[in-house]
Order: sequence, then structure tokens, then C-alpha cells
Amino acid sequence: MKNISLDKTINLILSMYILSLYLFTYREDLFIISNVLSLIFVALVFAQILIHGKIKKNKYLLFHLLFIIVSMFSYFYAIKPQYVIGDVRTLVLIYIVMIAIVNFVDTPEKLYKVVRAFIISGVISSIYILLISDLTRITRFGSELGNVNDIGMIIGISSIFSINEYVRCKKKVHILYLLPMLIVILLTGSRKAIFFVVTATLFIIYGKNNNRLKSKIKFLIWGTIILIVTMYVVIKIPIFYEIIGKRLEGIFALITGKGKVDNSVNTRLQMIEYGFELFKTRPILGYGANNYKVLYGMSYGMERYAHNNFIELIVNVGINGAFIYYLSNYMVLRDLYKYQKKNKNCDLIYPFMAIIITYFLLGISLVYYDSKHYSFLLAIASIIPCVYSLEYRE
Repeated sequence: MKNISLDKTINLILSMYILSLYLFTYREDLFIISNVLSLIFVALVFAQILIHGKIKKNKYLLFHLLFIIVSMFSYFYAIKPQYVIGDVRTLVLIYIVMIAIVNFVDTPEKLYKVVRAFIISGVISSIYILLISDLTRITRFGSELGNVNDIGMIIGISSIFSINEYVRCKKKVHILYLLPMLIVILLTGSRKAIFFVVTATLFIIYGKNNNRLKSKIKFLIWGTIILIVTMYVVIKIPIFYEIIGKRLEGIFALITGKGKVDNSVNTRLQMIEYGFELFKTRPILGYGANNYKVLYGMSYGMERYAHNNFIELIVNVGINGAFIYYLSNYMVLRDLYKYQKKNKNCDLIYPFMAIIITYFLLGISLVYYDSKHYSFLLAIASIIPCVYSLEYRE
């Protein structure tokens, strides 16, 4: 009875913590709330571990720890060692929460509660943004909660889970949840978030309809409809066109060679080229964790991170560190795929696979190796096969 009561308490704290990741973690005046909730969550889980006297083994966490150690070692040759300390501290704190998540989430019921917490957090955040924003102004929305691109991505995660839940159980409430989230994603003007939601949605639909010819045709029809509707909305609705449509046109101009490529795209291409030149000089060990921005600042007078996960890793911790990081991601994805091939009893595998694959694709314009949201989702994804295997055996 005491264990059930403690489980309920931890579930509540975890749900509150996930909500705080949306509302508070990017805000300097309120992030302490999120940190306190994470501390309470970790303390309760470790108390539970002490009661039962065992801690779960996890291959993903082992390899991620190796990545942190490599990052820590880079202190000894970094251009600015103090930047390494800040980066490693962030990674370690995230890692402690990941350990707690892996040890607490041990049943399908808890998995679904975590997913629901992400969905509700996205809905609450979206409604909050819509309520406080002046929709008569043509500007990118969401900055009240943090960087608009980050906000677009994390609400995108909630959208993907909501889409999967609708596909899984056909409850119309998930369509209602989606409406404010998709509106806000468009209003953030985040090209990455649009690509993320569309691509991950197509992956989920394909994953559930890839067995028969009829199902594949269904996927093609739905995929075409999603793409057409998305383009119509961002081009034909004035507020969306001004905020996101013009930004998408900059990407199309880069691809086709026709039209004007916006300055942000050109800048990021230049940052990628600069990163490759740095990598050629120190390909194995790199220049030290979080030191790309130091070198960029020395060359261009302004410290900026690479806006590219691959470049950020190979410059900071070299090909060794980058390989270990991506290997850990691959291991999680491989285990999910292998379990899904043998067992069809877990509808949660598709959204997690979609998120991992789409984040990898978006790595050309997004740094996520130190993202709380993505790291926690990877930790959860790493235990899904084990959780469902245990249930199946029971």
C-alpha cells in the first residue's frame, strides 16, 4: 500500500516536472521551479531504489555516461576549460534525472502517463501563448516561454504524441488537443518545428500502414493530403504566410536556386563550413566541449553555437565523442525496431522512433545533444522494449 502511494506521488511530481519543462525551464526568472521539481522527483525515486535495494541496468545510459566522460576529459585540452565545466554540469544533471526516469517508469501504465503529461503540457503551453499574445501583430510568437524555435519543437513533441494517440484509440479529444498546438507551432515561425511535425507524422502513418499494398496506398493518400494542407495554410493564410511562409520560401530558394535565400540560412551554412575547417585540424579529440562558440567568437567577434548537432559535436569532442553519442541513439532506435518487428503490442514505439529519426535529420539545423526534452525521451524510449517484455512474460 505504501509503495502504491509513493508511486502516485512520484507520478504527480513527474507530471508537474514535465509541465515545468514547457513553462519554466527556458525562463531565467522561473527556471528554479523546474529545478526544484526535478530535485524532488530524483530524491523520491532514489528513496524508492533504496527501499527495494536495486538499480536497473540500461545500455543506453551506460553509453551516454561514456559520452559525458569524453566531454569531461576535453577539459584538459579545451581552448576555454571553464566552458567545458558548464556543459558537463548540464549533461550530468540531465543524466541524473534520466537515471530516475529509467528506474521509475517500469509499467506500460506509467509510460502512457508520461506521454499524456507531454501532451497536456503542450496543450497548456499553447493555450497560454495564445491567450497572452497580441494576434494583431505580425511577429513570431512564443518568446514569452523561451526561444521561439525551442518552443516550436517541444510543442511539436506534444503534437506527435497526440497524433499517435488519436491513431491508436481514435478519441476525438486528441484532435481538439492538436488544434491550439498546431496553430502555435505555425505562429512560432519555426521551420524546424514544421518539418519535425510533418515528417514524424508521416513516419507514424507509414509505420502503421506498411504491411499491405492497400495500406501503402492509404499512406500515400494521407501523406499527400498532409503536405497539401500544410502548404495551403502557410501560403494562403496571411498571418501564417508572414510568419512562417516567407521563411519556408527561403529554404525553397536554397534548394531550387531561384528566389532569395534569407540571411539566417546563409549564416548557418557559413557556420557549418567554418566548423568543417575546424574539424580538419583536430578531427579525433576536438577543441573541448562547448568550445565551438569560443572559436567562432575569436574569428567573427560574436560567440555563437553551430546550430548543427553534428558540427557542434565533431568540433567540440571530435569524431570519437560524436560517434559515441550517435551510437547511443542508434542503439535505442535499433532496440525499438527489433522489438516492434517481433511484437505488435506496443503502439508507443512509432512516435518514439519518429522523434529519434526526425531529430537526427534536423541535426543539420539544431543542436540537441544537451536538450532536456530529447534526452528524457531517449531514456524513456530505451526502456520500452523491457517494460513491454516484462508485461508480456507476466
